[in-house]
This record gives sequence, C-alpha cells and structure tokens, in this order.
Amino acid sequence: MKVLVLGNPDEVKIRVDQYKFAIKSVNLSGFQSLIDNLIDFKARENPYVDSILSIKNAKSRFKVLKKCDPVLVEAVRLATCIQFRLNRDQECVLNEVTKWFLERESLEDVQDHFDEITGVLSQVTHPELAPPESNVILVHGAFGCGKSYLLVAIIRFICTLLDHLGDTKIKILVCALTNIAVDRILLMLKNSQFEDFARVGSLRKINKQLLRYTHHSGGKSGGKKQADREAVKELENMINEIKMGIPTNARLNQQQYEEIMACTESINLIKQQSMDARVQSLKEKRVVGTTCAATGFEIMKNMTFKVVILDECSQMLEPQSLLPISRFNCRKLIAVGDPLQLPPIISFNFKEKKLQQQRIIEEQKSENKSRYVLPHLPLFVRLMKEQFYCILLRTQYRCHPMIAQIANSLFYENYLENGVKAEARKPLIKEFQPVTFISAEKGMESKSDFSYRNYYEAKFIVAMLDYLCSLICQKYSGVQDSEESSSQEANDDDDGQAGSDTPDYTIGVIVTYKSQEELINQLILDSKNEALKSIQVSTVDAFQGAERDIIILGCVRTRNLGFIEDCRRMNVAITRARRHLIVLGKESLLQRNLHWRYIIDKAKSREDSVYGYKKAEEFVKKEGGVFRQMMKEFQ
Repeated sequence: MKVLVLGNPDEVKIRVDQYKFAIKSVNLSGFQSLIDNLIDFKARENPYVDSILSIKNAKSRFKVLKKCDPVLVEAVRLATCIQFRLNRDQECVLNEVTKWFLERESLEDVQDHFDEITGVLSQVTHPELAPPESNVILVHGAFGCGKSYLLVAIIRFICTLLDHLGDTKIKILVCALTNIAVDRILLMLKNSQFEDFARVGSLRKINKQLLRYTHHSGGKSGGKKQADREAVKELENMINEIKMGIPTNARLNQQQYEEIMACTESINLIKQQSMDARVQSLKEKRVVGTTCAATGFEIMKNMTFKVVILDECSQMLEPQSLLPISRFNCRKLIAVGDPLQLPPIISFNFKEKKLQQQRIIEEQKSENKSRYVLPHLPLFVRLMKEQFYCILLRTQYRCHPMIAQIANSLFYENYLENGVKAEARKPLIKEFQPVTFISAEKGMESKSDFSYRNYYEAKFIVAMLDYLCSLICQKYSGVQDSEESSSQEANDDDDGQAGSDTPDYTIGVIVTYKSQEELINQLILDSKNEALKSIQVSTVDAFQGAERDIIILGCVRTRNLGFIEDCRRMNVAITRARRHLIVLGKESLLQRNLHWRYIIDKAKSREDSVYGYKKAEEFVKKEGGVFRQMMKEFQ
C-alpha cells in the first residue's frame, strides 16, 4: 500500500476502480505558521511587543497614534456615543481609545471630563496601577454585552477622525480566531453604511454577503493566475451546490438568489481585475478583516496595520494572538474576550483538561501570583495577570433577567446588569418558564468512539422540538411580534444580527458531545416535520457566539459528569437562550456538581414562577401524542 499526502483532491488522478482511504490529520499548515512566526519573532524590533514585556515601561513608551485637536476629538467622540447609543462601560472603552489621539498636555485637561462622564464606572483589575494612556486596551465582554457592536463604534470613531485629518496611512486590522467572528463585525460595519473594508480569507468559509469585499489567498504555488483559476472554480462549485439544494420544479428563494449573485459577482471581479490590481485595492482599504490563521496569506505580505483589534482573544493560544500583532508593525491593540467562557483548545484529554483547570483556579487564588509565562494561558489572560487596564462590559442585552442571573451568580460574582427587562423577554409558551429543568432518570449513556450518546435523551429532544414547534405555530401562526426592540438589543453582538434581522421565535439545541449531536440530527432528518430541519443542533463549542429564543440543553451523561462539569462550557451553554432555557439531564448525577445543583434547586423551588421543574416520564404521559409515539420503546 502506498501512502501519499494529497493537496487539492480535484487535482489527484485516481482510477475509478481503485480503493481510496482517507485519514484526517491535524492542520499542519496552521501549526507551521505559528512556529515560523515564533522563529522569526524579534521582540525588541517590534514596538508593540516591546512595550507589553513590562507594564512599567508601557507608559514611557506610549506614543500618540495621530496628533489631533482636542476639540475635534471630543466632537467625534460625542457624536459616536450618540449615534451608537453607547452605555457607560462602552463609553469608557471609547474614552481610552480617544487618548491615542491626544498628547499628554491635552489628556490632563480631558481626563477629569472623561471621569465625570463615565463616573469611573468601569471595572478595572488594578485601578491604582492603570496608566493615563496605554498602547493596550483589554475589554472583558460577558455574554450579550455588545462586544462586536462596540468594536464597530470604535472603528467608525477612528475612521471618522482620520478622515477629518486627511490621513490615509493608518490602517485597522480586525482579527479573530473564527471566520464567523470576523464576518460578524464586518457585516455590522456594512449595515452601518461603512464599506471601506476588505475581507481576506478562504472563499468557502466566508459569509456570502461579504464575497464582493473578499480577497483570496493568492498562494505561492502555481503563481497568481493559478490562484485565480482555483478561486473561480471554488466559486462555481459553490453556485452548483446552492442549485443542487433546490427541489425539482422549485424556484430560488431570496437567500439562494442573493448567494448565487454574490458568487457570480466575485467571479466577474476576479476575471476583470488582475491579482496585482486587487492587491493594490486591498492596500487602499482602511479596514481589513481576517482570521489569525489567514494573516500569513501571500496577499497580506508587507502590509502595515498600526491598530489591531483582536476579537475572541481569550480563546486564542498566545502564539495565535502574536500572528497579527507581530507581522504588521502594530502600535495599538484592542483585545476583546471573556476568560469565563470557552478557553483555547489545547488538549483532547478530559482528565488532563480538568487538572489544567484546577491549576488555573489555584493560581488565581494564590497570593503569590506566578510571574512565569504560562503556556496554557491566552494572551488576554496573561495581560490581565500582568495588571493591564481591563474594562468589564457589565450590561447584557440578550437573556431573560432570570436566565442571566444564573450565570451572574455562578460565574460573574454578580457584577453584571440587565439591559433588557423581563417584559421584553416574555415566554413564548405558557407551558414552560424562562428556566425549566426536566429530570430524565431513564436514559443511559453509551460510548461512541471517543464520544458519548444517550438515545433516550436524543429521542426526547426531537419529540420536544416537534412539540414546541406545534405549540408556537398554534399560538403565533400569522402573528408577528409587536414588541419594539430596545435600542440596545441591536447592541447584542453575539449573533451578529440586530433588531429585525433576527428571526422570530428561533430554537436551538446544545449538547455536550459530538456523537449526540450527530444522533439528534439523524433523528431530525428521519422526522416528517420539515420545520425541524432548520433547527441548529450543535455542541457547546460550536454554539459559542450564537443565540436563540429557546435553547434545549442536553447533558447526555448518566454515569460520570465529564464535560458537563466544565464551568466555562456550562457558562456558554446556559447563556445562549433569550427567552427559555430548558435543561434535560439525569438529576441524581447533576446534583453531585455544585453549579448544576444550584440550577436544579432553583427549578424545584419554582421561585417567582420563573423556574420550572418537570419529570420526563410524567411529562410524556401528560402530553401523550407525539411524545408517547416517539418514546414508546422506552415505556
């Protein structure tokens, strides 16, 4: 047998009668990029990195990004606050960015003004050590707090100020770990009537609404023309896939039409413009968005970005964060993240991961804080430990206040506030409270490769989806939600959609294991209810950044807690729900964990009619119908 490492499968010549075996490996190109960057890394030649090596030097090394008239800066700052209706913590972040454009003499005059405006309401890790100006701004954004919305406001502020000054040299790089996060910010920029941006990345992974702004890699092998041919072929394949998804004799829907038009427009652009012309066009854009992995694309070579914005920074390995920082002559950094949500993926062994989590907790409790660079810490967390200025965005605009209260009590030490009232998150269905726990003692977990599944739970969830869809259809058929969205609901960045762009009455399913996700999706495919097929079923990791009106959370395990004991995964899972959080799990097992016991006890107490508790078997008997049919093999 011969083993080969293949590139593009379309270019491989294999006979039809040959047996083919495929082995999925790690992303070696991504690791190589990190290693190459570290080998070439010269900290003392990098003005930004040199300043973060010591907090004591950060102040002395601070330089104004662009000297501006304080009156102009204040006018643009105030206009931005009004236009985007920033809350007090968001305004505090903008004030820190404002200092990048003011010399120290001017800063002394405006500092008291800033403090008066915000009331010094930001949560700072070490306020007594916070310098009056810094090259680094850390933003701790909790769930639904408007992180991406704030970044859009900051980008618009900087661009407006630079346009007034006639500056065309200072560029902004928007970088994140995932394509979804980058696309979310750029789509919000586009929706705010700002289009002086470009998107760099893999065409297939980018939101199709951004294809006309996208520049593909322009890879080294095969030359620029070959890269263009591959890009055109990729876009043509995407069009064919869209058409294949259209039923026979059916018409294109609006989304399919727009996606095909976006792909066609991109094909025409590639054919009409040379690679060199597109590279020049990219260099002229004020804002460029890309993932950390794509910063090594040939098309971005020799570019300079004095301002780098890192979203999802708490999810990045430190070498990943250094890719955009060290390659583009960065002078100023805005790093956004939430270390209380999912960390970087650095281990697939749960026992090792649990020990690692315990070490981090012990370090946080220890009075003698380690001064070493810990490999498991993201750059965001390390800078917090090094006492860099960090502002907490405390106002959440997503969850029903009682759903938010669970996370607030368990993980955020009750620092968070609600920007949305319970009246704006009224229950969609009277049968369920905002927080409902369903005790399912009958199901049994089973091992599936390196994952777990629970057939009883999967069947129950699919029956529950059918039941919820029928209830919602009965109650809301032909009726649109008449509630006015609060101004700050558009401030909710985690789904990248604002106001009327968000579909009404959405449902999502979160499970803790990939095998369970696959089982539920297969049951949905086998279902006769077509409405279920549009429901997203994902693991916790895949659901971070998303939200739904109703979230069903399946815990899967019945013998040992496993992943469901991870407090950061739990935080993400319970904060995806806007109106209803329905948790399904084995009560006797979950009671072993302090956090889960808190939720179960709240549910059983039925406090203020906000929490609900049901037993799965009793629920099946009571509702009958589809439940009894689906669950009959377990009767």
